[in-house]
Amino acid sequence: MDKETTNSIQENIRLVRQAFETINNVDLSDVNKLTSPYYVNLASQGFSYSYRSKIRSPDASIDAVQSLRGIFTGLHHDVQEIIAANASGKHTRTFFVIPPTGRSISYDAIHVYRIEDGKRAEHKAIRDDLSFMMQLGLAGPVLLRQTNTLGHNTL
Repeated sequence: MDKETTNSIQENIRLVRQAFETINNVDLSDVNKLTSPYYVNLASQGFSYSYRSKIRSPDASIDAVQSLRGIFTGLHHDVQEIIAANASGKHTRTFFVIPPTGRSISYDAIHVYRIEDGKRAEHKAIRDDLSFMMQLGLAGPVLLRQTNTLGHNTL
């Protein structure tokens, strides 16, 4: 690997670490500097009914940070590897349609970023959502067989 490639990789690692520091410190002043004007958070794209699925700018990152920090008190990501983090916090406000449970959560997630022109251009997340829902008391052996709020069988 040549020196230029090594420097580029190190800069990308620094950028992603800085993004997590921004989330943990709720200091959003550098988001525009760190994020592409065309940034898309693919973790929000599964919810086509949500306004979040249409945001294509640093505002997508700002919205996600503010929303999650407002819902989970003390939310903190510990970067384990450059593509992995453990999220933990306390569910104190409504999460989508789920009222606050007051329960603590901790789950593993993998965050993958595409870097373009030295800025975060795209984000994907792979989370342990089942563990997360079980910790909130919304899933378990009996609950998984029940009907969800839209009237659909969950299994």
